[in-house]
Amino acid sequence: MSTPADESIESRVAGYAREFIQGYTDTIDAHFQNAKNVILGAGPVDKYLPLYGRKLGEDLAIAVFFTQIDFYLFFFDRSDAEIEAIRNEVADNTREFGRQWVSDTPGKRRIQRVREYLGLEEEKVLRPTPYSEAINIYDINFGAWDALNMRVKGHEDGVIAGQQVGELAESRLPRVRENLRQETMKSEFSNRYRQLLESSMRPQDRGNAFEELWRQVLEFYGWKPKKYRISGEENDFTALYQGLHILGEVRWFSRPMNGAKMREFLAKLDPRPQTIGLFVSHSDVNKGGMDVVRRSVNTKTVVVFGKAVIEKVLLEGADPGLIFEEKLRDAYDYISENS
Repeated sequence: MSTPADESIESRVAGYAREFIQGYTDTIDAHFQNAKNVILGAGPVDKYLPLYGRKLGEDLAIAVFFTQIDFYLFFFDRSDAEIEAIRNEVADNTREFGRQWVSDTPGKRRIQRVREYLGLEEEKVLRPTPYSEAINIYDINFGAWDALNMRVKGHEDGVIAGQQVGELAESRLPRVRENLRQETMKSEFSNRYRQLLESSMRPQDRGNAFEELWRQVLEFYGWKPKKYRISGEENDFTALYQGLHILGEVRWFSRPMNGAKMREFLAKLDPRPQTIGLFVSHSDVNKGGMDVVRRSVNTKTVVVFGKAVIEKVLLEGADPGLIFEEKLRDAYDYISENS
């Protein structure tokens, strides 16, 4: 296998990679600016434009494998090197990576095998196109090309990849916009909760504001909450989740809820045998209160969200439905465990 004497293979493939990134980035800037701007506004671009604007040796490295008939280049996150690995083999038809192997093995399988051969972790690889985790140039001795032709080829391939990535990003804009809307709403919930934590408002006003915030959070996650009042009784909301009817109460007191408070809430469930209680308490529920809830589990089911769960939902963006399901399962398991 002959190679040009003027530049090493490392220098030449690095030149190819730089031009690839340049062509990729220029194409997105020139033809997919709207998609790029929306995606940038939604946060990190790696999911949709994984190579956009990256610099080899700064936030990007490559790994390369080649024979005289086949060439593979992988991109991945790394800030302290340009080239992670570079290896080559002679394409002997009696061994792996020979011409027969190239012609008979599907492209994705070949790329997977080369990645394993180079010792690269799949989750760290940045896909150059939506359809492949590596650049693969086959049926030519690409490793023997000179530096100029490698750079020209790199730019051409980068333009094509930029077009493919840009078109896919445009097709996903409705999803990106929805994700952006959701993240904006979650951020708003977090900010309102922090304001309540720092507020000097009257306890009753803060409790009302927290109740309203919690109903809006449940509305966001599709629970269809509704303020509910009947004569002689006030409940914060009813809701529907996964076909279950929920009676909810939201409290922000200075002390944990005790057994008396939980018995009062359980009494509201008496005329509603098919309803599950959700008690949201910023001050938690003490042991006596939890004992009352546990003892009633055979006839009335109550799920308790304390401060830790509240902050997981409001500050970390956790889905309250998933937490509700786990706590409901724990409540039902408690029945069988203690029968």
